Amino acid sequence: MKKHSLPFSVFLLVTAVLVTALLEGQARADGVTITIMPPISLTIPEGAELGVTFMITNNSATDSIVPEVELSSGAVVSGDPTDFVVPIGFGFGNCPSGQLSAGPPPLAPGASCHFSGAWIAPGPEPFPANEDFGVSPGIVSVDYNCGSATCNTVFSFDVTVTDPTNVPEPSSALLLGVGLASIVGFMWRRKWSNVVRLC
Repeated sequence: MKKHSLPFSVFLLVTAVLVTALLEGQARADGVTITIMPPISLTIPEGAELGVTFMITNNSATDSIVPEVELSSGAVVSGDPTDFVVPIGFGFGNCPSGQLSAGPPPLAPGASCHFSGAWIAPGPEPFPANEDFGVSPGIVSVDYNCGSATCNTVFSFDVTVTDPTNVPEPSSALLLGVGLASIVGFMWRRKWSNVVRLC
């Protein structure tokens, strides 16, 4: 019985295809890592803005990437349902971007870059503060090229929105100021009247 063996060239071709597929799969699995830098407080009062700087790290050992960044937010996950955050913009920092016609070179394998994002907590509410708070997620989504495909990494972080500190209304502040000025004036006149009597 005659044995059939594959020609050596076919063996090399099959091996090359398998290695290529393995490397491309590895590149896709590596992906990117998104972190907040430096660690900051993620608690803001209603009506305030939160600026966050993020670092993107290209974990691929072989492929450069050009990220496309999108900011969003999710529904309130706990606490006051009116306390949520809304994205209001971002800056590219030193990251290359598929959203720009020209920019820095693609992010090399193993390299990192940073960009900034901003969210706002709408408010304050039209009714008195109830000393409650809500937790709402800020979301960063990054699309990037991985091999011949487009991959996506999503990073989520919780923002705690608190009620603003009670600030006096302008009329109340004016009344307080007038009252304090009256007390100071009264004490000043009393002091000088005593000085005049001694003379």
